[in-house]
Amino acid sequence: MVVDRIEVYLDGASEPLAVLKEPPYRLNLDTRKIPDGEHVLRVLTHFRGGGLEIKEIPFTVNNYPDVLVLGVDEGGEVSGNVELRLSVGEPELPVEPVRFNPIWYVVASVIVLGSIWAYFALSPTAEKVAAELAPPAQEVQAPKEGAGQAANVDQALMEKGKSIYEVHCAACHQANGQGMPPAFPALAGNPNLKDAQLVLNVIKNGRGAMPAVGAAFSEEDLKAVATYIRNSFGNSFGPVETTPAGETQGAAPATGAAPAGQAMSPQEAAALAKEGEDLYAQHCAACHQANGQGVPGAFPPLAGNPNLKDKTYHIQVVLKGLQNKPITVNGQTYQGVMPAFSQLSDREIAAILTYERTAWGNNLEPVSEAEVKAAR
Repeated sequence: MVVDRIEVYLDGASEPLAVLKEPPYRLNLDTRKIPDGEHVLRVLTHFRGGGLEIKEIPFTVNNYPDVLVLGVDEGGEVSGNVELRLSVGEPELPVEPVRFNPIWYVVASVIVLGSIWAYFALSPTAEKVAAELAPPAQEVQAPKEGAGQAANVDQALMEKGKSIYEVHCAACHQANGQGMPPAFPALAGNPNLKDAQLVLNVIKNGRGAMPAVGAAFSEEDLKAVATYIRNSFGNSFGPVETTPAGETQGAAPATGAAPAGQAMSPQEAAALAKEGEDLYAQHCAACHQANGQGVPGAFPPLAGNPNLKDKTYHIQVVLKGLQNKPITVNGQTYQGVMPAFSQLSDREIAAILTYERTAWGNNLEPVSEAEVKAAR
């Protein structure tokens, strides 16, 4: 895959330390400007085509030890006048090495090496030890043909599936299939992929926090991406012969909804937002987080997001998704890939939108079922 850019963030900062666009990708991090303590370096690698890989590296900064004392060792014995050197908060102060008489190094080396030579030269067990440590060389077996991928897998279908995966799946499950546990499970080495029917149904209909990214896919596209997932990242589960069974049923229309063209009462809006809270946790929180803060550099926040003021835009994004369209939120640009949620009912989408528009300090008007239906 071709790297578009690499963004490096420190801790929970919304602005990157650096954006690297050309190799060699190098960054000079001056830890003296970082407070001592625990930190996390987050590296976001954006790939052309919409893929995203996130790596978090925890580390500890300790530029300023409490006290550095030179001239006396812990538990050591001293006498007479001893000159001590004390350093507090001077990380660049050179530490003088403890000086030993070089003659003792020579004497110790002669004794150790002489003992080893004498053992192997004079001991009758030397040959036995050597034979045990270095057995006769065995013929190396050649690797079997086709290792790493099942036979009879259509390579053209694999290539097509890879392209679909990079656009629709890599942002969460990563380009290398390692995911971001516990939010996004790894696909590499995932035993659940043995069930081809399960894979197809999850892609098309969603499951748990995963949206139905393949709701609008053709059967050929579904088969292609399922084949790619089952036979990449070290997986070898073979071709996909079946097709997904059954469509996800939309929720039954709720009673008490405001008729088209009639303003929603505060009680109706509150009830709709309550429904949306559970739906948001199921379909949206994995990326945008339960607190609506998103993931800096990857998934934009919904809390305090001025773009939500445009109700039409908000409805279209949730209903139809975004594909490699840069968006800016509070000065931060995101190259996100958001799947469409058109498989949900008008009531469910209206509930999610209303919750997002009234939670986390947002104070925007609710969205009705009729408005969602008109936007489809």
